[in-house]
Amino acid sequence: MFIALGKPRETKPGLWVTPTVSFLKHAGAGGQTPAGRVNKAPVSDVRPRVLILDDDPGVLESLELLLGDECDVTVSDAPTRALDLATRLPFDVVVTDFRMPLMNGAEFAAALKARINPTPYLLMLTGTPNDVKASMPGAQDLVMVLAKPFDPERLLRMVLQVGRLGVNRRSTATPLPQPVDVGSRS
Repeated sequence: MFIALGKPRETKPGLWVTPTVSFLKHAGAGGQTPAGRVNKAPVSDVRPRVLILDDDPGVLESLELLLGDECDVTVSDAPTRALDLATRLPFDVVVTDFRMPLMNGAEFAAALKARINPTPYLLMLTGTPNDVKASMPGAQDLVMVLAKPFDPERLLRMVLQVGRLGVNRRSTATPLPQPVDVGSRS
């Protein structure tokens, strides 16, 4: 369960977050199993982590309001900041605009794929869907291209569907091995 603690706020120029607190459901007294390990929440209780990239503040706010009840949402108004966020935080879904300064949504998808494996599921919003060509770098990695204005319920359904896939993929990912301290030799 996630509870919103406040209104979205700008933490850095172009980076807006909605403060939330998560509560995981645990088994047994004190949330521990008989072996003393804390249970993780079932995958169905884990919310998709969504990064929204758009240079229009109104679209960012609308999408955050639309998705915020069902997803953990982070927004960015600049592709370079979004790439930085995506390399530091695990996102299940990225919703990106197509026409933006510096790089378009397909170029962003290609840059994201070059930095992250596996790449989050990518959805693109655009007022000019005919401009998105399959031959563009990154276009093959898009799950869907939605024309603006879009049907909010359709977008929410799509984000939740691919978000569940992302949550499942994230929950089954093999963690990176931790470094082992073998001590110093003198």
